[in-house]
Amino acid sequence: MAWEAIRCQVHLFLLTRIGLSTEGYLGCIPEEHHALAAALRARDPEAALPPSPPTAATR
Repeated sequence: MAWEAIRCQVHLFLLTRIGLSTEGYLGCIPEEHHALAAALRARDPEAALPPSPPTAATR
């Protein structure tokens, strides 16, 4: 199953992201999931990339 192949990577990504900043995290999840689903439907790997983590300049 595809999920089994990427589950650990998704878990690590979420832990890393939450560890950097939880501010606004829950508010952006639906938008990100919608964009990811659209990228998957379009078979657009560039659009499916996760957003860059916040930097010191954007925090």
